[in-house]
Amino acid sequence: MDPLKADSVTVITAGKTGYDDMGEPTTGTPVTTVVDGCNIQPVTTAEQAMFTDADHVSHYKLFSPAGTADTIAKATRIQWHGMAFKPCSDPYEYVPPDHIGGHVETFLEQTNVTRRN
Repeated sequence: MDPLKADSVTVITAGKTGYDDMGEPTTGTPVTTVVDGCNIQPVTTAEQAMFTDADHVSHYKLFSPAGTADTIAKATRIQWHGMAFKPCSDPYEYVPPDHIGGHVETFLEQTNVTRRN
């Protein structure tokens, strides 16, 4: 097994939406899809905090198998090892010239970060 593709993520998409009898929007039950063969890595920054109480947004990059761009694009939330993320970029389908090692790259923002007051 390739250790760089050893993780699974749970992709959560919004349930089917519609309108009730009064014309108000309704939301259905969220749909979950497990995507195997993934890797998530933190995105580093060279920024230095000017203030000790500054909020920093944690960004990560999801590497998923080729052909998963449509599934990732529909995601409202992605879960991995107890952490929740929301996609903050469109999935990019990377196809190398030799067609070996193709994959999908997506930037994620961690949503369950504890912030200081």
